[in-house]
Amino acid sequence: MAEAKFEAALIKKLEAEGWTYRKDLSYVPIKVLEGHWHEVLNENNAYKLKGKPLNMKIKILKEKIWLI
Repeated sequence: MAEAKFEAALIKKLEAEGWTYRKDLSYVPIKVLEGHWHEVLNENNAYKLKGKPLNMKIKILKEKIWLI
């Protein structure tokens, strides 16, 4: 029960900060989350990427994040 309360409080806080809760991304395999993250990175960095998606570098980014 404590975990459910924590999750609800965290979602509420993130929504208050401008985040959007996506039920479609709840309880999905990690590959789905990685794919969504990849899309967000490409969208948020389009001006730097100049229309070229992060394909090769995404693997390096994921490896570095897993080391944290």
